[in-house]
Amino acid sequence: MMELYSLDDVGQATTSAQGNEGQVAVTLGRHSGDYMTSFYAWNPSAFMTEYGLGGQVGRRRDLEAFERPYGPSIWGHDRAALARETDEAREMRMKAAETGCASRSRYRGHHRLMPGTCPCGTA
Repeated sequence: MMELYSLDDVGQATTSAQGNEGQVAVTLGRHSGDYMTSFYAWNPSAFMTEYGLGGQVGRRRDLEAFERPYGPSIWGHDRAALARETDEAREMRMKAAETGCASRSRYRGHHRLMPGTCPCGTA
């Protein structure tokens, strides 16, 4: 997984990958567990790399368990890498869209970190 500096970086990486036939493995979407907005692309070693932004950060002892009624993604993440996505996963994402499901977190101020600083605040 590569966490990028801004949503524009994620969007530009998506556009670049879409320019190469078959490189996008999973379309842009948002995970329901860590709220990462990301997409997956095939890399030259023939495995998928996730490119994203805004995943939930916290120490394990500070995180609270919760049920994910919308499956692995709140929206997006169509899986071109799978021959056939399950109807159940698609229905779960549609339910999230219909009910207006939104994440509990926001991008952690990455727009204030640019240009050239590390999103995790260590550089």
